[in-house]
Amino acid sequence: MLDLQVLITEHLYLIPYKREFDDYIMRIHNEASFMAYDDNDPVKQREQYLNYIHQLIETGSSAMWLIKHRKFKINLGIIYLTDIIFGITANLHPLIDRAGYRLYLQLNGKERLRFMKEAVMPVIKVGFESFKVQRIGGAFLHFNKQAIRFVKGLGLKQEGLIRHGSRVNDAPQDLVILGMVRKEWESQRNY
Repeated sequence: MLDLQVLITEHLYLIPYKREFDDYIMRIHNEASFMAYDDNDPVKQREQYLNYIHQLIETGSSAMWLIKHRKFKINLGIIYLTDIIFGITANLHPLIDRAGYRLYLQLNGKERLRFMKEAVMPVIKVGFESFKVQRIGGAFLHFNKQAIRFVKGLGLKQEGLIRHGSRVNDAPQDLVILGMVRKEWESQRNY
């Protein structure tokens, strides 16, 4: 298991994964998270999915943080790196809790994804500096335009497209591949 520290930003605490976060993690994942499992029993699916998450974290191939607002103590979402190969690559997954996020917008209406961006930047830094990866990226469903725009806004570049790389509701869907390499991150950081 990776020895991760709490990451602190201007408005947020990023708290390393603990098992008591499981219910929250399950709540903000949508049903697509269970598509890898053939069993239609929701209790079994939940158990399989959590076992999968625990295994990834315990083997050090995934690092996950809960995003909590410092002032209002609201859980905003989770963020994690998966498929970490130290010195080589990691995949970025920012997930926002829409209900909690709406609550926060009512308290302080700012840019729509401001706090997710604030959470992502220290995680990218951990990937490049602590895990020494050469690339951080991810695959996004082609119709998830908001996520693609958001990730491009962080400095990730579109690297390609995997035609019919995933399935949603039994229909093949294309995956957009985005990534950032160490040199791009270093030049962005120097601004």
